[in-house]
Amino acid sequence: MARLRPTTEQKTSRAFSRWVAGWIMELNESQEVIAGILGISQPAVSAKMRGKSVWTLDDMALICEHFGRSYTVGADD
Repeated sequence: MARLRPTTEQKTSRAFSRWVAGWIMELNESQEVIAGILGISQPAVSAKMRGKSVWTLDDMALICEHFGRSYTVGADD
Protein backbone atom coordinates (compact mmCIF):
# COMPACT_ATOMS: atom_id res chain seq x y z
CA MET A 1 0.00 0.00 0.00
CA ALA A 2 1.30 3.45 -0.90
CA ARG A 3 2.01 5.84 1.94
CA LEU A 4 0.46 9.27 1.69
CA ARG A 5 2.67 12.29 2.16
CA PRO A 6 1.70 14.66 4.94
CA THR A 7 0.01 17.86 3.84
CA THR A 8 1.53 21.26 4.48
CA GLU A 9 -1.16 21.81 7.12
CA GLN A 10 -0.14 18.61 8.92
CA LYS A 11 3.57 19.50 8.75
CA THR A 12 2.90 23.00 10.09
CA SER A 13 0.71 21.62 12.85
CA ARG A 14 3.41 19.12 13.93
CA ALA A 15 6.08 21.83 13.93
CA PHE A 16 3.85 24.11 16.00
CA SER A 17 3.17 21.24 18.43
CA ARG A 18 6.91 20.85 18.97
CA TRP A 19 7.24 24.60 19.53
CA VAL A 20 4.36 24.62 22.04
CA ALA A 21 5.77 21.58 23.85
CA GLY A 22 9.09 23.38 24.21
CA TRP A 23 7.49 26.45 25.75
CA ILE A 24 5.28 24.35 28.02
CA MET A 25 8.43 22.69 29.36
CA GLU A 26 10.43 25.94 29.51
CA LEU A 27 7.71 27.77 31.46
CA ASN A 28 6.67 24.73 33.52
CA GLU A 29 3.08 24.96 32.35
CA SER A 30 0.59 22.25 31.50
CA GLN A 31 -1.80 21.29 28.76
CA GLU A 32 -4.61 22.31 31.13
CA VAL A 33 -3.36 25.90 30.98
CA ILE A 34 -3.30 25.79 27.18
CA ALA A 35 -6.79 24.26 27.19
CA GLY A 36 -8.07 27.15 29.31
CA ILE A 37 -6.55 29.70 26.95
CA LEU A 38 -8.16 28.04 23.93
CA GLY A 39 -11.46 27.28 25.66
CA ILE A 40 -11.20 23.56 24.92
CA SER A 41 -10.62 20.42 26.97
CA GLN A 42 -7.20 19.06 27.91
CA PRO A 43 -7.82 15.92 25.80
CA ALA A 44 -8.48 18.21 22.79
CA VAL A 45 -5.12 19.92 23.40
CA SER A 46 -3.49 16.50 23.68
CA ALA A 47 -5.01 15.52 20.32
CA LYS A 48 -3.54 18.66 18.74
CA MET A 49 -0.14 17.97 20.34
CA ARG A 50 -0.15 14.39 18.98
CA GLY A 51 -1.19 15.48 15.48
CA LYS A 52 -4.65 13.91 15.66
CA SER A 53 -6.18 17.35 15.24
CA VAL A 54 -4.68 20.47 13.65
CA TRP A 55 -4.04 23.86 15.22
CA THR A 56 -6.14 26.69 13.80
CA LEU A 57 -4.69 30.12 13.14
CA ASP A 58 -6.79 31.41 16.06
CA ASP A 59 -5.25 28.71 18.31
CA MET A 60 -1.78 29.73 17.20
CA ALA A 61 -2.44 33.43 17.77
CA LEU A 62 -3.82 32.87 21.28
CA ILE A 63 -0.90 30.65 22.27
CA CYS A 64 1.69 33.06 20.87
CA GLU A 65 0.01 35.90 22.76
CA HIS A 66 0.04 33.86 25.98
CA PHE A 67 3.73 33.01 25.64
CA GLY A 68 4.60 36.53 24.48
CA ARG A 69 6.36 35.05 21.47
CA SER A 70 5.90 34.98 17.72
CA TYR A 71 5.90 31.92 15.52
CA THR A 72 6.84 31.94 11.84
CA VAL A 73 5.67 29.23 9.49
CA GLY A 74 8.52 28.35 7.18
CA ALA A 75 8.90 26.32 4.03
CA ASP A 76 10.55 23.51 6.01
CA ASP A 77 7.66 23.09 8.49
